[in-house]
Amino acid sequence: TNVTVAADLGSCVAVGTALGTPSTADNCSVASVTNNAPASYPLGNTTVVWTVADGSGNTATCTQVVTVIDTQAPTILCAAPMTVDTDPGVCSTTMTLLTPSTADNCSVATVSSNAPSTFPLGTTVVTWTVVDGSGNTTTCTQSVTVEDNELPTIACQSDITLNNLPGFCGRSVNYAVPAFADNCGVASFTQTDGSGYVAGDLFPIGTTYQEFTVVDNSGNSFTCGFNITIVDNELPVLANCPADMVAFINEAGQCEKVVTWQNPTASDNCPGVDLTQDYFSGSSFPIGTTVVTYNVSDNSGNTATCSFSVTVVDQANPIVTVVGETKLTVNVTGATYQWVDCDNNFAPIAGATASTFSPTSNGNYAVIVNTGGCADTSNCETISVIGIEEVVSFGEIVLYPNPSYNGSFMISYEGVIEAIMVYDMTGREVSVEVDLNAKSVNGSELASGKYMVRILTQNQMITKELIVVKGE
Repeated sequence: TNVTVAADLGSCVAVGTALGTPSTADNCSVASVTNNAPASYPLGNTTVVWTVADGSGNTATCTQVVTVIDTQAPTILCAAPMTVDTDPGVCSTTMTLLTPSTADNCSVATVSSNAPSTFPLGTTVVTWTVVDGSGNTTTCTQSVTVEDNELPTIACQSDITLNNLPGFCGRSVNYAVPAFADNCGVASFTQTDGSGYVAGDLFPIGTTYQEFTVVDNSGNSFTCGFNITIVDNELPVLANCPADMVAFINEAGQCEKVVTWQNPTASDNCPGVDLTQDYFSGSSFPIGTTVVTYNVSDNSGNTATCSFSVTVVDQANPIVTVVGETKLTVNVTGATYQWVDCDNNFAPIAGATASTFSPTSNGNYAVIVNTGGCADTSNCETISVIGIEEVVSFGEIVLYPNPSYNGSFMISYEGVIEAIMVYDMTGREVSVEVDLNAKSVNGSELASGKYMVRILTQNQMITKELIVVKGE
């Protein structure tokens, strides 16, 4: 009968196939039984012809079919597992897998897989199938893991710098919350600066950092931030700054005056100001004008200043008395003295350093008294009875107002005034506007202090003291 056998292991042929022996007979005798069977049978059907011969050479034949079938499965070896990143901007990847290694004892017909066109995030198991020429199949699997290592995106705005709102120690700032995105989806979006300030809040003076962090579904994170700087450009305020002040010394020998006032008040839009001053209330001020200045600064370095003047006027001049019409004496004891010639720019008179002085010629004389470091000059007194000089009086000369609170004054005198000159206490002539007809002097440019006014008439020269007090 026909024979069906499997191909030898690892081969596509069958060797040593048992065919059996045909049944033969003859009327005389059978001489031989032979066949044309090959040494090995290939895959498929092979027809074996059997021949029987009798003793007389007569022959007969029959055929037998030997079928070799392939029952051995092909082999397949898949590539190792793969781990790849997602393609930029998407949550999957497109890739070509390596073809598995295959073999078969006869032939491989096809190699195929169920791989998708794009691989999603995560692990995809791909099954490869090999089919040989006989339809035998074998499979293997290959895992493809797609990871999302792409960072999420977030767009913060640039730094913000603004001035404070007037009267406030900060400024309300509104800004757009940063935009964010991810190729595979966002798990969280949070503000991570820890400052305690968010959009729309009143931000303090200085720099506040704002930070935002986005985390995607794969745990990738990205952070951006920006600074909000509020500049304090508002100056501090000094209120109730004292007005200019005038104080008078009424006791001879004093050179200073204790002056008090109410301190100004300092305020600012932000807490904390530093107030300094160059003189304090209750300080002693020298004769003349001293400017008192207050300075206030805030924590941002903004400053403000106010000032006022303290004018100390010495009204306690030494008094010179005429004794016997030709001798002068001063009413201050325990001091040093220097008599001066009022008609000669207050030039010191040599040797005239006692408390009394006897001029040798008619004129106007005064004394500089120095006590306790303070020098005061007396009024000028006139000596007009020495020798044969004759003085014709046209009445008393009076300056008014005295003190003058704007520097200007009038002269009351019945006669003719030929010249009016004004000197400061150093003996230097100062410039003033003189109207001899009106007997007036415009001394609006004069500073507060003491001056000597020399008046020349047709008969004599008289020196008078003038006190100017500005700011009243």
